[in-house]
Amino acid sequence: MKDIIICKYMEKYTEARSSSNVIKIIQTLAENGEIIIENKSYPIEFGNLYFINCSKKYSVIPAQKDDYLQNTVMVSREFLDKLTELLDFTKETEDIFKNGYFLPVKHHKIIDDHFKKMSSVYNSEKAFSKALFTAKFLELLNYAVSSL
Repeated sequence: MKDIIICKYMEKYTEARSSSNVIKIIQTLAENGEIIIENKSYPIEFGNLYFINCSKKYSVIPAQKDDYLQNTVMVSREFLDKLTELLDFTKETEDIFKNGYFLPVKHHKIIDDHFKKMSSVYNSEKAFSKALFTAKFLELLNYAVSSL
């Protein structure tokens, strides 16, 4: 699963990393602070989703670094492009990742469950692991696409 770069469930605070060929989806599991993507500032609220094009400048600034947790998935831009072209929603995905996107989430436990399932198959060598990962990843994208 080389196209899937990172998938972490309930990870502690880490400094933001940049790469021109990577996109990132974060679910925050903390309150207070901000996430800055380019020139836009978004509040850190429990369960919310942030869609980040890592070639853009961004930073995660939690109020309490010791108490901050997040779920994270990073995939290659190539993986995202192939997937969205196949499923015919390239324009919508471009709109989401062009300058970053913030999505308030009412039912954060459902999103958390997607990250948990993606994380459980991320390191697996079992048949259909990538398919299971991709299905949950698409569900995360669908939340953003349906909110446009």
